[in-house]
Amino acid sequence: MIAPQTYETDLNEEGTEPSGSYRESPRGSLEQNSLWDSLSDFKTQNGKDLLALTHEKPVLLVFLRHLGCTFCREALSDVASRKKSLSEKGIEPVFVHMSDDEAEVQALFAQYGVEDCSRVSDPQRNLYRAFGLRRGTILQVLGPKVMWRGFVSAILKGYGFGMPKQDPLQLPGIFLLHHGKVLKDFRHQTSADHPDYDAFGQCKGCE
Repeated sequence: MIAPQTYETDLNEEGTEPSGSYRESPRGSLEQNSLWDSLSDFKTQNGKDLLALTHEKPVLLVFLRHLGCTFCREALSDVASRKKSLSEKGIEPVFVHMSDDEAEVQALFAQYGVEDCSRVSDPQRNLYRAFGLRRGTILQVLGPKVMWRGFVSAILKGYGFGMPKQDPLQLPGIFLLHHGKVLKDFRHQTSADHPDYDAFGQCKGCE
């Protein structure tokens, strides 16, 4: 598994930015303000906007591949197996998907035991772009190493696969958010990358 990047400090004593995708301070940063706008624009299936949710508790925001992808199903299962431990740490998992078919989403999420988790529909991939998640190349989504791990996930692990109804080139990612700030992130370089989900439960900035 691959560890996430961590961004848990504000500007340093010299007033320069720490390394990472976004500043920790929400003020004076176009990137952060733009991120806040994007979070407030999207609501879960229960009507809660994402920005408000991050102010209530830490949020593990999981961007998925298309719903037919075996790695999407693997991600659902990975989070399902960690729901209890995340809940004990006060972290709420929220999924972002590209489908506009709520019945299809509900059925797949129920299959993997995450139907009770919050989720956001983003068919136009606006939130994906706001978080810097790119469309991959053919090599990144169908390269030899990807195909081998896809075989392991789909056949040996039994996750299966389906036809892509959403963008098959969109790469996924995972972000730990609190008070609208990105504390940790993992941006997939290939569709087959397998992040260390347990590392996202170690949250020093979630007080």
